[in-house]
This record gives sequence, structure tokens and C-alpha cells, in this order.
Amino acid sequence: MIPSFNDGKYLAKAVDSVKAQTFSNWEIVICDDGSTDGTSPQAAEALAAERIRVVRHSTNRGLAATRNTAIRAARAGIIVPLDADDQLPPDALALIAKALAEHPSGDFAFGHTREHCWEDGTALVRRLSAGAEFGDDGWMPWCGCSPFRVSLWSKVGGYDESELYRRAPEEIDFWMRVAAHKGRGIFIDAVLYDYLRRPGSLGHEFTPRALSAALNTLSKPEARWIDPRVRTRLGLSTALFAATYWRRRGRPLKALWSLRHGLRFQFFSWRLCRASLGCLAEFALPPLRRRYTLAHEAREAKAKLHAG
Repeated sequence: MIPSFNDGKYLAKAVDSVKAQTFSNWEIVICDDGSTDGTSPQAAEALAAERIRVVRHSTNRGLAATRNTAIRAARAGIIVPLDADDQLPPDALALIAKALAEHPSGDFAFGHTREHCWEDGTALVRRLSAGAEFGDDGWMPWCGCSPFRVSLWSKVGGYDESELYRRAPEEIDFWMRVAAHKGRGIFIDAVLYDYLRRPGSLGHEFTPRALSAALNTLSKPEARWIDPRVRTRLGLSTALFAATYWRRRGRPLKALWSLRHGLRFQFFSWRLCRASLGCLAEFALPPLRRRYTLAHEAREAKAKLHAG
């Protein structure tokens, strides 16, 4: 399934990556989430074919609702989420189908991901191991778009469509509930997903909305089983990411506001102290603040040049 909001210019490549699969028994459901750019709905319709269906929201409802709508429209028993600007390696579906067929008790599959860097065009493979668990490698070791059975999606209640998860990180909340329900993952020692981190994408930056959603996720009943040390680390990392978002925009006081959320998880942390001192220095010394934001603006300009 492919959720799309104003992603018309990327859709064709995502669909082509499915058409190029060595596994032929696939279907694609594209869900357009009330795109407003005037071209994305037409781009989706142009791709419609016998095994490519398009469903649409009349208004924008958010990524979680778009994923759920596409899954409800799907006829297959295995869901492979594919974001509109990402692609699947040619043998991904064959490996996924084989692994889940050989392990009927498995709820989902996961493997390595390849992240394509917009800055220099290089690709970095993020390798996992069979023993990966929630809380490893940041929030979770599994790709947010790891394939899963429809039965698992139903058991955990699908993606949370509340306002908090309209933009992100709905997949983190989903996989935390999968882990809380003791979902069984099947490891595949291969690259299963090609991920593009680009300017403007939801995964490009950790926004203030994502901070609130992440903190809400850590406060849910399903989070109680998480090791307290892991929960502390995740909370601190979330607060630091959000602070970086504001520091890059020359708003050190808002960054301090984000950092205070880290105190909910650990009263004293050298990482929080260093970041707080940096925020105070940038507030007191505008040239220092400007130097920080100029570096960010240079990265953004380079990204847009590469994407354009």
C-alpha cells in the first residue's frame, strides 16, 4: 500500500519498483490523502491498472488514516507499506512472501534498509540482526514500513488516527503496540527497503508535533513494559531532537522548552546540560546563533539543489 499526499512526482518510481519485482503475485493500493497540489490525484489515477487501485480521501486526514484506508481496501493477507518517495529492491516481495510462508506463526518480517542520502547521492545500508527488539537503535530497529500480516494490524487496532499522529510518528506508535502484543518478527538477512530521506519529507526533521506525539507514545499503557533504561534513553533522545529543530531555526528559547521535557525521564543528564548551555549561549550571542542557523540553511539549500 502507498499513502500519498502531494507526492505525485514520486509515485511512478515507487510503483515501478513494485512492477520490477521478481515476485509477480502483488497488488498496489494507492491512497491519496486529499492532495492539494493539483497534480498528485491525476498522477495517481494515471497509474491505475488491473492490479493498481486508487482510493481517495476527500479531505486531508493524516498519514495514519491514509495507511488504514489503504489496508482496508487491500485484498492480500500481507501488507508491505511503501511510502510514495521510496522504493523496493527487486527481490524484496519474493523474500518476504517466502519467509512468512515458511513461518506461519510469524506476524511480520524485517531486514536491512538502504538509506539514500540527498546530500551526496551515496547509499548507506542499515544492518540489523535477528535479535533486534523495540528500543534498539533509537526508537526501533525495524523499518517503519516493515511488512506485516493483516491479522496483526487488526489485533493491535491499526494505526492511531488521532490528531496527534496526523503527521508523525504514527509508525512508532504502531510498532510499540506490536511489541506490547508480543508480535513475532521474522528476520530476513537482505535489504528489503530503499528509503529516501529528502527535504520536505516527514522523516527529514523531528518537528515539535512529533515531539508531542513521541512523548504521548511513551506515556501510553503499552509503554509500561519497556525497560526503564530504554524508556529514559528514548525520552532524552526525543527532547534533544526537538531542541535541534528549534536551534537550527534560531529559536534557542523554544529549544530550551523542548529540552525540559527530557527532565520527565531523567532529572540530570550531561547531554541535556550541554544542549541547554548551548541554547543559552546562542540566545546571549546572536552571532553564534546565526552561525548555527547558517550551517542549517546551507544544508537545506544543498538538499533542494540535489532534489531539483
